[in-house]
Amino acid sequence: MNAEAENETQLVHLENKVTKEGHVNLIKVQELIRAMRRRYSTRNNVSHIFKDWDTSSKGYLEPEDIQSMLTKMGLNVNKKEAGLMLAVIDENGDQRVSLNEFLDLVFTHNDPIPNMNVDTLAHLDEN
Repeated sequence: MNAEAENETQLVHLENKVTKEGHVNLIKVQELIRAMRRRYSTRNNVSHIFKDWDTSSKGYLEPEDIQSMLTKMGLNVNKKEAGLMLAVIDENGDQRVSLNEFLDLVFTHNDPIPNMNVDTLAHLDEN
């Protein structure tokens, strides 16, 4: 891991755990979401941060965007974990994260995993 990525991992106060591809570590996903809140909740321009995550300028995030950005931050996330993060953040069930959903993630203090609808996870096995 390069020095910048190592520093970013330390900034979010997260142990960099590796999960086998095809498996999901719910505690790790919960920690990643909390880390994102810590990282971005004090920032003034979260919409600009969203645009950085949305590398294709689609106006929404997909699991690949989440996985790519967390990897750039030096955090190990597999496709299923990125998909679960999306499912947790996705409030309207369209399997995408809009700017408003991203803002809700950053500025909401409730724990998203216990509150999520388990039916939203069905699409994770389709990949």
